[in-house]
Amino acid sequence: MVSVPISTATFSKDGNRILSSHYDGTLRFWNINHGKEYKRFKVGESIPFVLFSPDEKTILAAIGNGDKLQIKLFDANNGKVITIFDDEETSSIEALSISPNGKHFATSDIAGDVLLWDISKNKPIRELDIGFSGDDAIAFSPDGKTVAVGGRNQNLFLFDVETGNKLWQLIPFYQESELEIHLTKEKEERQTKLREAKTQRDKQAAIDTEKFKEQVYITFEHYGDMTNPGEQKMLESDEPNKSKIKKPANDSNAVWLRLNNDSPLPISIPTRSIYLPNPKCFHEFSNGKKIFGLCDKREISVWFGLEDRDGKSLRYGFDFGSNAILLPKSSVLFAVPREVLKNGNAIRFIFTFKKDSVENEIEDYGTDKILRFSESNIREVR
Repeated sequence: MVSVPISTATFSKDGNRILSSHYDGTLRFWNINHGKEYKRFKVGESIPFVLFSPDEKTILAAIGNGDKLQIKLFDANNGKVITIFDDEETSSIEALSISPNGKHFATSDIAGDVLLWDISKNKPIRELDIGFSGDDAIAFSPDGKTVAVGGRNQNLFLFDVETGNKLWQLIPFYQESELEIHLTKEKEERQTKLREAKTQRDKQAAIDTEKFKEQVYITFEHYGDMTNPGEQKMLESDEPNKSKIKKPANDSNAVWLRLNNDSPLPISIPTRSIYLPNPKCFHEFSNGKKIFGLCDKREISVWFGLEDRDGKSLRYGFDFGSNAILLPKSSVLFAVPREVLKNGNAIRFIFTFKKDSVENEIEDYGTDKILRFSESNIREVR
């Protein structure tokens, strides 16, 4: 059973495998004959687009990290990055297509730019002129020599891939010079408005999150016991269990803490396991979009780092994790081994606010924020 919502999926050429991308930033490989996952890679925070290359030795994917959207080429065998393509041209793409010969790929974005890329170069090789448009779809011919583009302008174009020349279009442009001037002006105005809206959103995010971060905090609950993180499953229940048992400090192996989100926005937090979304637990934004997250007073395992009393990072834990959404006005319980808080050490992890964007999507809002907790905080609240 898939534990995290899928953003997109594609079959291998022989039809025996499926490659899926998930909203937790993982690429997963499935054997269609027995329906089981046999490999996965954690490559970012989200993956809105993913494609096999024709020889299936590489994977082309759009990877979301914070406010950025980057296209990357991965080795399908080990998940290592081969090429990172220029993110200045991919931050708001709406479509991604790869040619059948694997030499090129094409993108379109919210501003109506359609770009052609060489798979071996990290910058676009040309922009395809389709006039003022949006919601564009892209398709390569079987031989990879031509590419078709159509979109909101109700037109359909065919271009030569090698030269970028326009070979054919469904609706001809009359009074072409005047029309081109008009369309160029409309396109520039749309791009300007989009940039201005993003800039304003970023400014407001900096103000809001600076205030909201004080409303996300950790409090001490009680001493008790916890399960060794190495023994936890990839998929865990968030039902309160171990957190119900209170013990005297000297008889316990863990400190149970509460992560509180009193802010008006959901936050993304790092977790050691995956927790299935509850359809009853969600936050609805002003644009009607819903984000599902943890119900109030759940029990989870937070994926944290460790630092000494001087703030220097210490090696701790293992390099695998997921993330979960903590809804507004909610809290969750998590445990920390008592031994890691000795000698003035502190746990630390980042969280990120989530909000609807100017493109009507749910994205990170502002920059990552850091939470810390040490043994001195326990003494303060007892």
